[in-house]
Amino acid sequence: MIEKHLHILSFDIPYPADYGGVIDVFYTLKSLHQKGILIHLHCFEYGRTPQQELNKYCVEVNYYHRNTHLRNNLSFKPYIIHSRRSEALTQRLLQDDFPILCEGLHTCGIVHDSRFKNRKIIYRASNVEHEYYHHLAKKTDDIYQRVFFEMEALKLKLWEKNLSKTQLMLPVSDKDTEHYKKRFKNHNVHRIFSFFEQDILCHYQENAEEEYVLFHGNLSVPENEEAAQRIVQYLSPQIPYKLIIAGKNPSRLLNEFIGRTRNLQLIANPNETEMNQLIANAKVHLLITHQGTGLKLKLLYSLFSGAFCVANESMLWGTGLEAYVTAANSNEEIIKAVNLKMEKSLNRLERIENINALPQDLRNDWKADQMIRFIFES
Repeated sequence: MIEKHLHILSFDIPYPADYGGVIDVFYTLKSLHQKGILIHLHCFEYGRTPQQELNKYCVEVNYYHRNTHLRNNLSFKPYIIHSRRSEALTQRLLQDDFPILCEGLHTCGIVHDSRFKNRKIIYRASNVEHEYYHHLAKKTDDIYQRVFFEMEALKLKLWEKNLSKTQLMLPVSDKDTEHYKKRFKNHNVHRIFSFFEQDILCHYQENAEEEYVLFHGNLSVPENEEAAQRIVQYLSPQIPYKLIIAGKNPSRLLNEFIGRTRNLQLIANPNETEMNQLIANAKVHLLITHQGTGLKLKLLYSLFSGAFCVANESMLWGTGLEAYVTAANSNEEIIKAVNLKMEKSLNRLERIENINALPQDLRNDWKADQMIRFIFES
């Protein structure tokens, strides 16, 4: 059997797998490792520390300093790319001719280097980045952040043309796939949903004390803060059930609001096990966002708990997963849908049936097979 080697360039250290982007990276390399792929992982380091866990799935793990100095903003290149340039990384990649999987636009700076003109470079897209940064600009009240986000959005939009130098694009949603196929006609573009932990039901407790509705996410992200505020102010007063908001770094204001609301509970900074238990045991997942960009991993996690899912249009944006949730947009529609689902029964067997009904292309095993085929056989 011929060995298959793959370089994976990660914009951050992908463990612990505790936020959207690194979740996909970690479970990608774990799934590919299980298929026998020999992974050479390269991580940019800024704020997170090297992790021994990654050595279980990779033949080598290399770390590179990310230069986050403010002067990088003065470049015409996008900050997220320019701050990750590394000659040490370049020299390591040039030691062989293995294909290179760039996780996120952040790590695609090598396409500019003529030394890689004959290498197979694969772009793994979690977002259309300039659209994502434009949305961030609209959501912040800080004038300096708004200027930075808008400038970065413009730079990213102009820089995107360089992706024509890649040989393969693997976006995570149908909508993003449509964008890249239109932008790069005749390019090799295939949608592969994000990878994520799928054995969620092992955390399920049949006789939990109290049934609850769950909203979860990184609460320091503006789109999640905005959704949480909407739940507190407009939805929870009309939902007569326990409602849990869980996630990283909630704001002081959100803490104060929830503290004054009878049926709301805030769980701040749960660890991975605690979050998996919360997801597995929720009866209804409340999935709302006001930013329709990229694929929301919380949607996939929630579906694999087998619970009822109530989601708005922006959450479902470009996923094709409308058939597996109850769609609701207005406050009145969401309140009605949540209350109706909370009145229904839902046991472990029914949860398993819901999970088994999910489409094949959500499953990590299938996604890994597709990725291997596209990278090594096409």
